[in-house]
Parts: sequence; structure tokens; C-alpha cells
Amino acid sequence: MNPVSRARGRVARVTAAPHDPPLPRHFHRIEARAGVVYCLSPLAPAELVLAGGLPREAILGVTDRDVGDWAWGLRPNQLFVDLINRLLTEHAELEPTLTQAALALRVGVLELWDGRVGFSQRGEEDLLGCFQVREGRLLPRSFNPNRGYALVTERGAPRLPARLQAALLAELRTLRVLWPGPPTTL
Repeated sequence: MNPVSRARGRVARVTAAPHDPPLPRHFHRIEARAGVVYCLSPLAPAELVLAGGLPREAILGVTDRDVGDWAWGLRPNQLFVDLINRLLTEHAELEPTLTQAALALRVGVLELWDGRVGFSQRGEEDLLGCFQVREGRLLPRSFNPNRGYALVTERGAPRLPARLQAALLAELRTLRVLWPGPPTTL
């Protein structure tokens, strides 16, 4: 478990609500010098036209296999993980479920769990990370990401609370491919 959540004190858990939709997922076939790879991204093909291609930060992961079993062999993209962590660090106060839970907790650690499965089925790979709470408020920049978090598991793609997911999708849609760079290893 994340070192922050092991600290003594009160701990509360927050997750996406059952009605919050999962992150959209689209497979894109990319022909690279080394061969064909398949990229999983929240961006739809029409959005790639606007972006001038598939921005590296908008790729959840890549695999060498076709879309049959989308979680099989998916290699996660650290750029996407970094983007989610930055978003959670900077925009946690946008999400009412987090701010309300912090108010109820008053002081302690607030865990943010991926909503792709119920609490009874979760493992460490479903914990996004933790926030420090004092006086009923999330401490600024206190998000401590869980290094064991898995972007995609056999149980699904990320499912974030609604406003955080909307902020993530809005940010992804602003990304642009300005020039074709060298092949990227994810």
C-alpha cells in the first residue's frame, strides 16, 4: 500500500461513482519503423485529425497485438501516468467528492481509488494515490501517487470521478503534435 496511507491517523476512501463513465478508449494502429503497434488512447480518430496526429501524452499504452484482448500485453505510457498525476495534484479541488470527503474527514489521509471495480475487489493496482487533509481541506500539492497503480487491468481502463475525468479529457484535447519526432519507446 502507499506509504502515505500507512501513516497513523484517519483514512478515508473516495472513488468514482457507479454512474461515472469509464475513460473512453480507442485503439489506433500505428506503423513505425520497427513494425506495427497498437496504441490505446482516450482520443477518438476525429480528435487525432485536430491534434495533427496522436500526441504521445494521450497514449495510455501500446501493444504489438491487435485489439482482440485489449489489456493483454499493454505496456503503460509513463507520460500519460505523469499527466494524470499532475492533473490530480493541480485540480483535485474541482471534484466535489474529494472536497466533501476532506470536509467530513477533517484531518488525515484521503485515498483516491480507481472506480473500475468495487472496493471489495480492489487491489493496490487500483489505488491512484493519497491526499493529505487538514482542517477539512485538501492540502495543496499533497497528492502522493501510488507507484503500483496500473492504468489498465483486465478489469478495465481508468474510471475517475466525473470532473477530474472531464478535466483530463479537456487537457488531452488541447494537445497537438507539432512535428513528427523520432520514434518513441513507451
